[in-house]
Amino acid sequence: MNLFFLSKDFVKQVSLWGVAAWIGCPQIANAEGMVVESGTMNAVQQKVEAKGIVYDATGFPVIGASVVEKGNSTNGVITDLDGNFTLSVAKNAVIVISYMGYQTQEVQVTPGKILNITLKEDNQVLDEVVVVGYGVQKKVNLTGSVATVEGETLEQRPLANATQSLQGMVPGLYIDNTNAGRPGATSSLQLRGQGNLSGDAAPYVLVDGVEMDLADVNPNDIENISVLKDAAASSIYGARAAYGVILVTTKKGKEGKARVSYQATLGWTSPMSLPEMANAYEFATYFNQACENAGMVKQYGIEKLEQLQQYINDPTGLDPWAELTPGQSMVAAFENSAKGLGNTDYFDLHYKDVAFKQNHNVSVSGGGEKAQYYISGGMYKEDGLLRYADIGYKRFNFSSNVTSKVTDWLKLKVNTKYMNSDNETPFGTGALSEGFYHSLARFRPTVSVVDSNGYFTELSMIPYLQSGTKTNTENNNLTMTGGLELEPLKDWHIFFDYTYRYNTRDYWALKVLPQIPNASGDSYDIGTRAEIADGASNSYTRYDMNNQYQSVNLYTNYSFSLADKHNFTVMLGYQEEYYKYKYLYDSVTDILSTSNPSLEMASGDRTVKDTRYAWATRGYFGRINYDFMGRYLVEVNGRYDGSSRFAKGNRWGFFPSVSLGWNIMRESFMEKTQDVLSNLKLRVSWGLLGNQTGAAYLYIRFYHGPDFSR
Repeated sequence: MNLFFLSKDFVKQVSLWGVAAWIGCPQIANAEGMVVESGTMNAVQQKVEAKGIVYDATGFPVIGASVVEKGNSTNGVITDLDGNFTLSVAKNAVIVISYMGYQTQEVQVTPGKILNITLKEDNQVLDEVVVVGYGVQKKVNLTGSVATVEGETLEQRPLANATQSLQGMVPGLYIDNTNAGRPGATSSLQLRGQGNLSGDAAPYVLVDGVEMDLADVNPNDIENISVLKDAAASSIYGARAAYGVILVTTKKGKEGKARVSYQATLGWTSPMSLPEMANAYEFATYFNQACENAGMVKQYGIEKLEQLQQYINDPTGLDPWAELTPGQSMVAAFENSAKGLGNTDYFDLHYKDVAFKQNHNVSVSGGGEKAQYYISGGMYKEDGLLRYADIGYKRFNFSSNVTSKVTDWLKLKVNTKYMNSDNETPFGTGALSEGFYHSLARFRPTVSVVDSNGYFTELSMIPYLQSGTKTNTENNNLTMTGGLELEPLKDWHIFFDYTYRYNTRDYWALKVLPQIPNASGDSYDIGTRAEIADGASNSYTRYDMNNQYQSVNLYTNYSFSLADKHNFTVMLGYQEEYYKYKYLYDSVTDILSTSNPSLEMASGDRTVKDTRYAWATRGYFGRINYDFMGRYLVEVNGRYDGSSRFAKGNRWGFFPSVSLGWNIMRESFMEKTQDVLSNLKLRVSWGLLGNQTGAAYLYIRFYHGPDFSR
């Protein structure tokens, strides 16, 4: 079980102490001299000092590279923040330098000389295959702009959201974490900047070939992620690829004994950038200056300023509510006025210092020669930072991937994914407004949030949070894919996939007006603050949404070579997808019971909405890859797409692309530079992409079959 504690200070301290202990351990870093006793004679082995700096291929120092004396694995150090190392070794010793992603090097130690060591990238990486649209390609032969992230890298980041895990991993991919402070909040993706004015320019995300929200994927189930950035790489997806494509491949079973893996991540969330509020006296002073600059009369007189300072030092003997007229509304009397006494930091009042979160994942994989399996389950739970409101998020994931080799030429696969999430918050439709955070920064700290009877006042907003006002959103997403792979001839593969996805969302919102004790404590007033939405009555809202998605993919590819120099790969395919959406909304006011809310138990207004629509797409696509001895590269893509989202006569479009590449390192005149350069390639590409997202004309068929007539 791996435990990750997410405090920055904790991680830093543990890392520094761990490095110090590792370096200082006598079993690893020996003393300057070693004495060998033989009878009454002592022999001292001569030691020399090895010093040096380790650089990467770009000339930057390498932090944490391993430096070990060859033949003595217990004697070693790691490089510091500047890539420096110092190691006491035997005379004429050889040191071994290693670092992940680079070739291991051996260097002869020269006494008194500072060694400058440049690590070379591991060229085996160039032979790695990269997932592209409807297939894979060797990284060295890519002509389009494709970035990859391995699942092992994501596992090292203790984040529950796969979208957030990509932060800083892919050049040109922007992760917007505006709502990251809220439990269960997802991040938005932008590739190559903002693509349109409506703000919906999100990349096209495919998980195992199926369109899906990246936030619904358990990061621990991801094998690798490919990001298709330019038009040449993305054009194979035609009308879907205007803002780039993200391809996610999940883990599959491997032949061998059953392997069980369990990982737990425990952590705490804390606010990072809460505003630092001025105290009551500072606020009043600055407010007076603002009034003076605006040509207005100062609101806080000298006596009031003295009272505020006295209240800060010792509130004993001061009545914060002396200026309140009997029967007068507290909000009307004290909000946005100089009346009252207090010293309130509203952010400190409402937000906790830490909130606990936990993530648990277990997986089982294995199989024999004929069949392999990968099954996983995960649970994530996160508490919110609000002190006086129930806010939290829970998520459960299940994934199953089974492949079977029926014959030498036929393989079958079944892929199932399920996600259930539950989000509870006091914010949302019919509940406390999203402007709550914004409002806190605008409240005057010069008013007490507790009345003379010890009750929280309406000005504190706490009665609203404790009234029972809340929202709850439950999502259920099920995706099932069945497919087969045929190989009728060597290097000729045929793929067929059918996918069915069913998503549901159950949402309800309860608004309860708080009962606030008056100054005397003998009666209650109804809250009147503007932050509560939808009028001055209790209300209950509920909606159910579900959608169904089906897709068929049929494609084939064939690879062959001519004269052992000219290499070709040809791919042809067909895709069809169908989407159906249903939404039913019901809202009532003046509900009779807030403890057991129901749409039937209300005496006020009622609002009902019913929305239904469907759309379909159809596409024909192909790709030709050619290379001459891996030196000169050509790729041509084309897709002919039709979408029912557009009006008749404008539903079809052709989206071509071409890209060229030159592997300069494979030229004979570059052989002498291989000690300096590991890879050098020039690329140029052109492509045409479409966009059906947010189409101005939505063609509604209401469950009838798609019509692609022009």
